This record gives sequence, C-alpha cells and structure tokens, in this order.
Amino acid sequence: MAEGRRVGRIAYIDILKGAAAFLVVLGHIVAYDADFHRLYNIIYSFHMPLFMFLSGCTAELSYRGKTGTEAGYLKKRFVNVMVPYFAWAFLLPIISAESFVRINWRSVVVKTFVTNRMFWFLPTLYGLIVLYVCYRRLGDWFRKRKECLAKNRKAALFVDSISCMAVVGVVVVLMLLTGYQLFRDIVAFAIPFFAAVMYMEHEWVHELFHKQVSVIAALVIYVLLIGRFDFDKVSVETSLLRMLLGMCAVVVLLYISDKLRPDRLAARGLSFWGRYSLLIYILHVQIMRGSGILKIDFQSKVCTLLLFCAISCLVCFISSVLALVLERIPVVRTVLLGKRGN
Repeated sequence: MAEGRRVGRIAYIDILKGAAAFLVVLGHIVAYDADFHRLYNIIYSFHMPLFMFLSGCTAELSYRGKTGTEAGYLKKRFVNVMVPYFAWAFLLPIISAESFVRINWRSVVVKTFVTNRMFWFLPTLYGLIVLYVCYRRLGDWFRKRKECLAKNRKAALFVDSISCMAVVGVVVVLMLLTGYQLFRDIVAFAIPFFAAVMYMEHEWVHELFHKQVSVIAALVIYVLLIGRFDFDKVSVETSLLRMLLGMCAVVVLLYISDKLRPDRLAARGLSFWGRYSLLIYILHVQIMRGSGILKIDFQSKVCTLLLFCAISCLVCFISSVLALVLERIPVVRTVLLGKRGN
C-alpha cells in the first residue's frame, strides 16, 4: 500500500479513537440516569467494538513496522498495554483509599488476575494481539507451503480467514474448558479485531467498507436492530447483536471520518484525545467521582444531555493533558502510559 494511504489511515484512526474515548465517558455518565437508557444502549452497542476494531488496525500497522522478531514485537506491545495495566491496577486503589491498611489487596489481585474486571479491555487487547501474531505465523506457514496462495487475492483472504478461525478456535476451546473470563472477553471481541486486520491487509476489503452501498446497508441494519438491543440483558444473543451493531456502526463511522478534514478543530481535538485514549479509559471514573461534577442537575433533558457532553469533553481533556505531562518523565512515561522513549 502507498505510504500516503498508510499515514492517512493513522490520522483518522486517531480521530475515531478520540470519539470512542468520549463515548466511553459519556456512556458511563448516562448509565446512572434512567431517562437516558436509550442513549445508553446506543453507546454501548458499538463503542467497545469500535475500540477493538481500531486496536486491530494499530496492531497491523505496528506489526508491519516492526524491525525485530515476533517475540520482540510482543514484548514491545506488552510494555504498551500490560505494564500500564498492572501499574494502574495497583496504584489507583492506593490513590483512592483513605488509608493504606484499608485496601482489600485480595480483591485487587482477584480483579486483576482472575475475574478480569480491573480495566478488562487491556488484558483482552493484549490477548488479541498474541492471537494476531499466531495468526500471522500460521498464515505465513500456509503461504510457504503453497506459494500460489500469496499471489491470488481471493486465495490469500481464504488463507487468512482459515488462520483466523483456527487461532480463535483454540481460545474458544480454552474458554469452554476453563470458563476463564479473559478467554470469554477475547472471543467476544475477536470479530471486530480481526475484521480490522482484514480491512488493513486486503485492499478490496478496505474498499468494500468504504463503498456507499455498504454504508447505507450498515446504517439501515443498525436502525432496524438497535431497538432490540438491551445491554443490561446478559445473553449470547445480546453479545452477538452487539457485534453486529458494532460492525455496522464501524462502517458508518469510517465513512464519516474519511470525509472529515483533519485540520478542523473538532478533528484535531478528537485526534488529541485519541493519542492519549489509554489514560482516558483508565482515569475517567476517578476524575468524575473526585470532582463531584455529576451532582449538577437540570430539569430539562436537553440541558442535562448538553451538560453530560460538556463533562465528557472536560474529562477527556483533563486526562489527555495529564498524559501529555506524564509522558515527559521517562520512567513514568513507560510505567503509566506504556510509551518508551526514542
């Protein structure tokens, strides 16, 4: 693919990451207000599938730009994802607790290592990255045995699809055998993650996502099915419907973001949040609780929603500025943000 295309993709990936981060904050705010239950369902129908899709895009881009081995790549991504995960998982209870001795460390350890409920999306993301490397190795193995598969684009997609199903199938088996929550989360978000991989690797899949007819079809399907989605009803049907709605929303949002001018103020703001979305995901709940800004209320639904949006923007801005400051301190940049120095 042309270098210009690759740079362009990074630009609108950052914009969508910022939008996803904003929606995570807004979603957590409206979750506490029954008057906005419909909006809550709309947000939760696609904001995490969107995040995992974008993560699949960045996984492909970072793997494509790697200079070492797969082991080196996994080590680098471990620093990017899991080091901040462990650091914040044990740091936030200390910051939030009134007394160090009152911290329930057993609960912290269980949430971090067993139930995957402490920033669950980060271990899930790293698990998907490990699967991605296995998928690449398996696909390369197939191509070396049959060189003709690498030259035919339909055959190449077939090989990639088989490789994808094989590595995800292993995790499905592990999930069924162990019931481990992390395996469940990985399987749940394998569809948007690997859809992004196909989107980045195969030109015709990329073009299919951006065809006007695809966008219209995705929008129609989303409108027809969103009324049946209720995030609070935990079931396999809800999970599958969420993935379908999420992918429809991804197609529409990719089309919209592709039409945005990156130099516009809104796009630049979203891109700024996107670059520091990790800290927004981790700290937004603590920032909202600590500031007490959610105690403000209006009688009008419109005014209340505008307030919620303003609060979400403020929280994203505060988190991003904090990340901007922290990344200037070398050790802190690595431990808390997962960013290594040049």
